[in-house]
Amino acid sequence: MLSSSPRLASVLTLALVASSSLLGCAYKSSYRQTNFDVETQPVPQAEVKVVKSKDDLTSAYTEIGTYVGRAPTVKEAIDVAKNQCGREGAELYVLNVEPYESAGAWKVDGACAVFTAAPAAE
Repeated sequence: MLSSSPRLASVLTLALVASSSLLGCAYKSSYRQTNFDVETQPVPQAEVKVVKSKDDLTSAYTEIGTYVGRAPTVKEAIDVAKNQCGREGAELYVLNVEPYESAGAWKVDGACAVFTAAPAAE
């Protein structure tokens, strides 16, 4: 049936491409480096700590970038954030706000950071 109607086949192909591109909308992320003075090495995702608020930190830290993203679940959104921060060399992902659901996806917004070394004693 499809071979006799090239127009129908092209319409179905277009519909398939459009629907598959909509599936990718559940995941979206953006990283922006904000500190170019700190040299870092990649950190494994499992070692990146998530902090609910900068007020929860007892140690000094330095922001190296910001990460905003969304995913179908909170766990996926946090995992992607930890992965991106770790690739940039961050030890921490400090949330600006708690993850929230919007339009069927969970959104995260925070800062990728490293612990600031204590000044050397003289």
